[in-house]
Amino acid sequence: MKKFAITFALLLPAIVSLLVTAAHFLRYGNLVIIGIILLLILSLLIKHKFTARVVQFGLFLATIEWVQTAHMLISYRLDYDLPWIRLTAIMFFVILFTFGSIFTFKTKTLKERYAL
Repeated sequence: MKKFAITFALLLPAIVSLLVTAAHFLRYGNLVIIGIILLLILSLLIKHKFTARVVQFGLFLATIEWVQTAHMLISYRLDYDLPWIRLTAIMFFVILFTFGSIFTFKTKTLKERYAL
């Protein structure tokens, strides 16, 4: 049970990043991508090297989506002389957290779980 709790705690940043990304796509009604993201989260139950790599790739794509979204939102706010500094800070941390989630698979516990 302790091993499960540690593994879950280590996977939590990746799960949260994927859920936040799914919520982002829910705003636009893109149910296909939401389904793919939910499958990525469920795939974490499979103990295979391929699973970890696919989830890492999904997190990388999510990071790219957040960068594009940040660029679009910040550009809009700058064009219309709206406040943009807080948005920039929030988006910076979302991007950093999502990108950082990729590296949770570098921990010893997850390397053992997914045979990396």
